[in-house]
Amino acid sequence: MKVYEGYSSSPDGWNVSSTLELEDDGRFSYSEGWTDYTSASLSGGAGGTWRRDEGGIVFLTERIYDPIYFPWVLGGEVSAVVRDGDLDFGRGWKLSPPPTPTQPPKPPERPRASDAEAAEPSPKPPVTSSKPAVTPTAKPNVARAVGPPSKPPAPSTARAPAAPFEPRAPSPELAALLRRWVDELPTEGWPGNYINRLCKENDAIPLDCTEIYLWALRTDGQVLCIDHESFAQRAEPEENAEIAYGRIAMVAKEHPELWELLPPERRAGGADE
Repeated sequence: MKVYEGYSSSPDGWNVSSTLELEDDGRFSYSEGWTDYTSASLSGGAGGTWRRDEGGIVFLTERIYDPIYFPWVLGGEVSAVVRDGDLDFGRGWKLSPPPTPTQPPKPPERPRASDAEAAEPSPKPPVTSSKPAVTPTAKPNVARAVGPPSKPPAPSTARAPAAPFEPRAPSPELAALLRRWVDELPTEGWPGNYINRLCKENDAIPLDCTEIYLWALRTDGQVLCIDHESFAQRAEPEENAEIAYGRIAMVAKEHPELWELLPPERRAGGADE
């Protein structure tokens, strides 16, 4: 596998970092991140196949992860010329292999003593003592009484393992409602609705979203956790009950229909509010 990287700035003040990976089986994956001085960030990517051409490499784009800019177009080909190991896509855009890490310098070798010096051990200074020599006496064999410790042991700080999340199947009425909510998610426009598009691809509605993670509720009651800042944006089932039930309860305050997805001890207080 070969890796190429690029770092640049856009005219409107965004810092852009790019990574292109060429697999040996003819597949490629591309990812880019955009950040500005306010710490706002966006990310996107593309993937497909690549092949060598005369003087360069041709990429066929088979998928795109929004938001993303040129030159990747779904179903289109992009060419790059190889110059001094770099990939030049034109229009001032170039990707280069990552720099090779430098090895730390070796420590200087200690001077070796000559054979004559090595054969003669260095003289040791005489040991003098002002105390008279004392002949040690044998210690009496006295059994020590074992009593309670003077200080109680510190309590353990280890936390109990988190309870696993067990999704509850929605009723037919709620399942139909969740399906309608998924179908009605607005997905047009860039980049504002890319979270909705990500949920719709996973047959889910959004519950909560941070700068890195997105929690979504699938129509079968399963809560998903998605790292929306990663290139793959893979949806994984949420395994922590506290996190999953907490996200459902947040949205249930606005949509009481979701209370049935919570255990009785969790829905009792919220459903009555």
